[in-house]
Amino acid sequence: MAKVIAVATHKGGQAKTSTVKNLALAASEVGKTLIIDLDPQYSLTRWVGAKVYKTIANFYEGEPIQNTITSLRENLDIIGGNLKMEKISQDIISRNHREYILKKGLYPILDKYDYIIIDTPPSLGSTVKNAIIAADLIVIPVSHEAGSTEGLLDFVHLAKELLIDSEPKFKLVLTKVDKRKSNASKAIQEDLTAFNLLDKVSKTQIPIDAAIDNSNIGCIMVDEYDKNSESLKAYRTLFKEVDSII
Repeated sequence: MAKVIAVATHKGGQAKTSTVKNLALAASEVGKTLIIDLDPQYSLTRWVGAKVYKTIANFYEGEPIQNTITSLRENLDIIGGNLKMEKISQDIISRNHREYILKKGLYPILDKYDYIIIDTPPSLGSTVKNAIIAADLIVIPVSHEAGSTEGLLDFVHLAKELLIDSEPKFKLVLTKVDKRKSNASKAIQEDLTAFNLLDKVSKTQIPIDAAIDNSNIGCIMVDEYDKNSESLKAYRTLFKEVDSII
């Protein structure tokens, strides 16, 4: 039975999609992994170099989810995204039980994977709610820069409101960490302390690493660009950390 991880945040620029891509790479080294691209910008689909013929939009239009899967490499598959998800995210507002569409849709493939990792748009919209409800764990990236914690508590409260029957499991991870930014570190820690979220922060931090950006630009996995990438090592450690709490 797959463990489902949603990587989600209301803010852009937090390294959300890079986190999905590289967590999935780490996961695929130990088990069969599927990534799902819910973001209308479909950066994840492009950054892994996927050539997809059916996407998650086809699923929301009625296609069985197993028909939308594309293989990327051994142990790693994708359900790609496209711009059509923008319209779909608006259309599903009128559908019954709209927040549960993805969770129900995943049932036929849960036994086929060890891990399913979902990328989401930077919003509080319908597709993000779908991902939150479908997930066993929510990973929230927080970039190491000014303003990254703005609205964070509202996002956490949204998850708690959606999962009224259970306390949501979530983990915050600091991304794009630059140890020279001492003021940013202090401000983030103060905010997380004020929000009572400091105990939810992962021990693993993801450093700034050009290999991540360059592999995204090249539409390849980071181990193809630099197998010794410091960020990849960090993502492998982060994966072990989050896997242990699901």
